Amino acid sequence: MLINENKRRMNEKPTHGHHVDNPMNTTINIRSTIRNGSASMKLLMIIAALGSGGFIPASHAAEQLIQPVGITQLAGDAMDPIVVLISNDGLSEPATIDNYMTVTNGGGATRWVTATGTWPTNYFVAGATPPKFEFALGGSFLLTDLVIWGYSGNLNEATDFHLEFSNDNGATYPSNAVASSTHLLGFGSGRLPLGGSFLANRVRITITNNAQGRGFPPPPGEGGGDRVGMAKVRFIGLSTEQLIQPVGITQLAGDAIDPIVVLISNDGLSEPATIDNYMTVTNGGGATRWVTSTGTWPTNYFVAGATPPKFKFTLGGSFSLSDLVIWGYSGNLNEATDFFVEFSNDNGVTYPSNTTAASTHLLGFGSGRLPFVGGSFVANSIRMTITNNAQGRGFPPPPGEGGGDRVGMAKVRFIGLSAVGPGVPPTFTYQPASQRVMEATAAIFTVTVAGSQPLSYQWQFNSNNIARATNATLTLNNVQPASAGKYRVNVTNSAGFSVSDEAVLAVFPAPQFGQVMLAPVAITQLAGDSLPGYMIVYLINGEGLLTNPATIQNYFSDTHTNVGRWVTATGTWPANYFAAGATPPEFEFTLDDTYGLSDLVVWGYDNNNEGTDFHLEFSSDNGASYPSSVNVASPFRTGWDSMCLPFGSAFKANRVRMTITNNGGGRGFPGAGGDRVALSEVRFITAAKSLPSLSVIRTGDAVTISWPIIVTGFTLQSSPQLPASSWLPVPGVVNNQITINPATGSQFFRLVNQ
Repeated sequence: MLINENKRRMNEKPTHGHHVDNPMNTTINIRSTIRNGSASMKLLMIIAALGSGGFIPASHAAEQLIQPVGITQLAGDAMDPIVVLISNDGLSEPATIDNYMTVTNGGGATRWVTATGTWPTNYFVAGATPPKFEFALGGSFLLTDLVIWGYSGNLNEATDFHLEFSNDNGATYPSNAVASSTHLLGFGSGRLPLGGSFLANRVRITITNNAQGRGFPPPPGEGGGDRVGMAKVRFIGLSTEQLIQPVGITQLAGDAIDPIVVLISNDGLSEPATIDNYMTVTNGGGATRWVTSTGTWPTNYFVAGATPPKFKFTLGGSFSLSDLVIWGYSGNLNEATDFFVEFSNDNGVTYPSNTTAASTHLLGFGSGRLPFVGGSFVANSIRMTITNNAQGRGFPPPPGEGGGDRVGMAKVRFIGLSAVGPGVPPTFTYQPASQRVMEATAAIFTVTVAGSQPLSYQWQFNSNNIARATNATLTLNNVQPASAGKYRVNVTNSAGFSVSDEAVLAVFPAPQFGQVMLAPVAITQLAGDSLPGYMIVYLINGEGLLTNPATIQNYFSDTHTNVGRWVTATGTWPANYFAAGATPPEFEFTLDDTYGLSDLVVWGYDNNNEGTDFHLEFSSDNGASYPSSVNVASPFRTGWDSMCLPFGSAFKANRVRMTITNNGGGRGFPGAGGDRVALSEVRFITAAKSLPSLSVIRTGDAVTISWPIIVTGFTLQSSPQLPASSWLPVPGVVNNQITINPATGSQFFRLVNQ
């Protein structure tokens, strides 16, 4: 079918303009006032069109709170160092775009005030020098608002400001604006609109009035006005989107009729595409587009099982990517429509994040903006696999057109936030650490980052953004089993992006009524071997545990020492034990009775020899048969700590066979080791039971309280009131029953599992 494909190419002609299914223009005014001095006035109006898959903004912006990286006082004087205005000293917590309205500042030396005072005359009325500062932002931003923290409630508080904006590092200041407070801020913050948007990397601010000069009423017992003061200065700005043209491309799977470089070039475009015009830019046909050389006529390319085309794109820098932009395939059904996209921010060494994107209709000669499912992804390298075409999606063909036996498209671009600017990009000096927590408690992840300020943080859970998680520390309260998973943080500043290592959260289920920690009474090794002095009996006898025996109440905090451990005699250095084909160790554990088992608990080892993955088989007939099995795995290496691995359901057993199928080295966990297999302890947890009920029978003035005789381990307690200040054991209980003659008033009883 290659001849037919070439014939289709020759006959296709570009249409005029952009293909729009439902043309409708919408103008959105995102600001009510446009200042003539704005250096970026065109960004104040957003033109959008309904087409190419839906509503497509010409520009999308993400607000951020910008903390200056430098300050100089150009006029006036200061009682204390001016650097306090741009530091975090005195703030109740570091301010971000999400929390600045609730962040407060203390008094004293955590704020700035003039040394000059003109008591009893107002500072400005007395003709004192208006204070003037220059702020370095560490990068270029589109500024919309000034944010200040007040002066602890007296009338020295600065209220009116004249701002000048430079985007050439202070060489010129061509734009200016004014901003004013509407009331006394005190210890809090105020957002003062600039009346427009101003592109700047430096800002000069002159204070032109204070609260007394504005006539603001003072708080009770407060005066002031003979000086000028404020606590902190920040700005709010927009990180503007851009259309990102890849700088390199490699085809990893599939084939091509023409050179693949056409996908990232400008060949065939009606004009070079930008964030402002890409919706109207069209692409011609013929050799200005890419298509597979493999054709499967008359069967659909993907239905026929042909290789899904796969590409690697190099971006030339790190970006926070939100959308894929493609130009279609001139109107026939070969057009690529569905994409699986993987993201790397280490130049293609790893691709930890992925998502999908899809067209909603045939694009033809025009472009389509395809949002990434799940939000934005930080990357400098992208792998993209095409997973369907227009025929496979069932799109109707234009008159006289067919196709679907190949896959094609014309151009590939991405939309994202700029990640390149002056300054030092973020570097992690302390990474988030994996951790184990008990259900219903708190987990805290934290990072330390070096780099030019301001630094913006966005935490992710399993690669998805966590709402309002925008600080260096992430605190999770009342964690549940669903909270278990991988956490990381994206950090951004004017010079770039950095993504932290992934930290894994393991959530131990809270002990339930009737659950017991079981230590096997016997162990047999069925496969593999043991190093002399590292006997298998150590796995069940508790030697080396700080608290022995381990119980359902203490096992989470009970740690192991470097004695009483098991390790294989076989070592395969420098190869990994399992990669070298060594025998997976297998054990049979004997229990003292038949139980319903719900969890495996293991204590690890101090390097990557630690066994991490387990295949378990369950027998309730003393090993005659093993009809049930389950696989479990540790989310990270625990070292001397315990790890609880739930089965997901209960298994009836009096014997358990367990095969270790991987170790920390095989799982790629950081650290040395992996040429052997090792563990310190093995335990099982029984399934939870139903709570018993109290029975209360009154006979005359006597009351008999009881609960089932077969239920053990409970104590009856009483209190004269609810809520109870204390519960006291009830004496005289025999065989789970007691008869009492209550005194006047109320009495409350409960059972406590001891």
